[in-house]
Amino acid sequence: VRTVTGSKTLLKTQDRQVLVDCGLFQGYKKLRLRNWDKPPFAADALDALLLTHAHIDHSGYLPRLVRSGFHAPVYATPATMDLAHVLLPDSAKIQEEDARWLNKKKLSKHHPAEPLYTSKDVDKVLSLLKAVPYDTWFEVTDGVRARFLNVGHILGSAMVHVEVQTAEGPHRILWSGDLGRYDMPLNPDPLPPPETDTLIIESTYGNRDHPDQPPLHGFEDLLRRMLAQKSVLLVPAFAVGRAQQISFMARELILTGQVPEFPIYLDSPMAVNATEIYLRYHDEHQVDDASLQEDGQDGKFHPR
Repeated sequence: VRTVTGSKTLLKTQDRQVLVDCGLFQGYKKLRLRNWDKPPFAADALDALLLTHAHIDHSGYLPRLVRSGFHAPVYATPATMDLAHVLLPDSAKIQEEDARWLNKKKLSKHHPAEPLYTSKDVDKVLSLLKAVPYDTWFEVTDGVRARFLNVGHILGSAMVHVEVQTAEGPHRILWSGDLGRYDMPLNPDPLPPPETDTLIIESTYGNRDHPDQPPLHGFEDLLRRMLAQKSVLLVPAFAVGRAQQISFMARELILTGQVPEFPIYLDSPMAVNATEIYLRYHDEHQVDDASLQEDGQDGKFHPR
């Protein structure tokens, strides 16, 4: 609430508890400090967890939750599960490196400074992950079933449609997750939301309108200016989602002859690993192997 990170929503029935997303607070220090607060629910009392997608602001608190006693299944789409195997170990590595640096420089009021969680905590989380394909109803726990529907945000991202059995009959709740944009290169359009009784919407950019111009047109103009000036375009992009989208857009413009050939450097091991995962899921994005890889021969992504 009133932030863009740390997404968590608790669903309570008469005798069951299900958490939807388990994100890490990021950004300003006053937000990051919330990660150290005890959750307002008992981690060991949760019966299941539903994960909309792998971005750390939706998944990154899971290892801390495990450290607090969580041991229930974590349901996600297959692609989200694969991406979590990349993102969560990296998050733990950052936590551990930050703690070592604070101890080395003696910059923490805590002696010694401890990481929020460790690689061992992540290993426990990964053992709890259970993959469920899109548009497949499954039993989450007694009296609660759910399905994932493609929302076009990143690979594997989903809205979560939950049906809870009540004394008055079934009650359906829809969590939007992070919403994708229509007519984007690489990502599919979000599916139309199904009929539901209660709707819970992520609204990071809810007060803005997207421009009518397709993103590829604006990017083409930018690349043409860069090439005309013989300059360099430096893009600080998210390693999962945005990096693949920008690489794809640039390569698409080159392959179609709209801009001259130029070198593309993807300076992020995590982004390279995530791109390899994108290549495994042809049916979940609007691209084949050759558009994302360098030589189109061996099914792997080769950054220069």
